[in-house]
Amino acid sequence: MDRSDIESALDTVIEEFPFGRQYVAGKREWIHTIIKQIDSHTSIGDSILSVGCGPCDIEAVLSQLGYDVTAVDDLNDQWHLIGNNQTRIREFADKMGIDLIVASAGEGLPSDDYDLVTAIEVLEHVDSPRVFLNDCVNSLATGGTILVTTPNSVRLTNRIRTLFGRSTGVGAGFIYWNIGKFRSHIKEYTPSELEQIAEYTGLTNINIELKTLTPKKAQEQTDSYLIKMLLTLYQVVTRIRPTFRDKQILTGKKPVTWKSTEASIEQFSRYYPHMANYNLDNVNDDEIKDAIFSAHKNEDS
Repeated sequence: MDRSDIESALDTVIEEFPFGRQYVAGKREWIHTIIKQIDSHTSIGDSILSVGCGPCDIEAVLSQLGYDVTAVDDLNDQWHLIGNNQTRIREFADKMGIDLIVASAGEGLPSDDYDLVTAIEVLEHVDSPRVFLNDCVNSLATGGTILVTTPNSVRLTNRIRTLFGRSTGVGAGFIYWNIGKFRSHIKEYTPSELEQIAEYTGLTNINIELKTLTPKKAQEQTDSYLIKMLLTLYQVVTRIRPTFRDKQILTGKKPVTWKSTEASIEQFSRYYPHMANYNLDNVNDDEIKDAIFSAHKNEDS
């Protein structure tokens, strides 16, 4: 796929996108990066399921390029709920030829044997990566590819913020003033953690690439020679040390023998010793899981 093909699709999407040009144009290079990855694992016309699609911007580009795109999102981010924004997203998806399913990933995803399943900047927002990734992989055809993008929690910008006593997570003001369910980043992963949960999920051919975006975006927004020099230095450092880069792109395959990863008290106890230390009544694992699921279901209802 040529860069010019992606540019042409991007231009079409930017013109039609209902929330202004900058939303899509501002991440043009990132979209190029994602689509190049997708192109290396697919052929035009393949079926793609995008989980957590938001306003369908990247999905629209894929559809314009000739992919058969299904997208899933509950459209319940706070800004989605303002005025007619949900309707705008639905109408945009329809115009771009996307089959948009408005539903939560936690309610289960279509199991139509997709060639590729994507979760673009979603994993860091979910409170159960096991359940989420199980659902994503279940939707894949055997031998199909899952592609997950997520921030690198040990990126250089985070290390610099820590050095100067700044938080690397969501700001206190955001959390304090948040209205409704908290939907921002719950957990960002290091590259080794991302590989670990991919292995837990039962993927094969696991590959993680790290990408740097910060300097490219910032250099376009400054005329300061000093800042440009610092950003160039940033690029050099992240080129030498890949683990300092901003973003991670995980790909993996669904093997013939794949089975969903079930909840495990034994595994959970390795990371939460209270489960073993305070099982004073010698309750068996199935009963413990039933009690937990029942209580937490009641909390959510």
